[in-house]
Amino acid sequence: MNKILLGVIVLLVILAGIIWFYQSPKETQENSLPVLSVSAFNQTQSNDATKVSARPQDSIEFILTGQNQTDQIILGYVMTIDIFKLSDSATLIDAGGASYNSASNSLVWTPLDIPVGGSIEKKFTVRVNELPPNTPSQIMEVEFSNKIQITVSPKLQVLGNTVPASSQDPYTAPITGSTTGLVLILSVLTTFAGLIIRKIWFRAWG
Repeated sequence: MNKILLGVIVLLVILAGIIWFYQSPKETQENSLPVLSVSAFNQTQSNDATKVSARPQDSIEFILTGQNQTDQIILGYVMTIDIFKLSDSATLIDAGGASYNSASNSLVWTPLDIPVGGSIEKKFTVRVNELPPNTPSQIMEVEFSNKIQITVSPKLQVLGNTVPASSQDPYTAPITGSTTGLVLILSVLTTFAGLIIRKIWFRAWG
């Protein structure tokens, strides 16, 4: 009796081991997810987009990464990102091969297997929109497991010469032309009249 019971227990243990052996890898593959992260690069300014202030018309490239840190291959992983928060501050100019899902406002790439210890990378690029009038700055935010924030500042304004040069220059040029001639003639006449008066004075009283 004890031998029969022991045999049943051993048989159950063997069956449980067989079931675990065939099912466990499948469950691991299905339940495992990559470690996701996003970074951004300002192509216009050639710098990390989180370390410089973006300007309207700057091109910003987002890099999405999925790392497989498990001991099983991740089969057919679909890389996708919600770009709804970007719609007010930027315009998509390069989807990097992704399809746009209008229902979820997201970019979706073709499924890919991620090998053990490996990773996949996808990119997309946007152009920064003009800021509304009288807006000092705003924040462009992207979330993909981690969250990054990019400061968007108004475009630098180059001030032109809007004031006439004559009003800017404190120097006043000397008077020329007919006015100068008139002053000269008056000076000569005054001198001549003085000489005549002196001559008449000396004749009368000299």
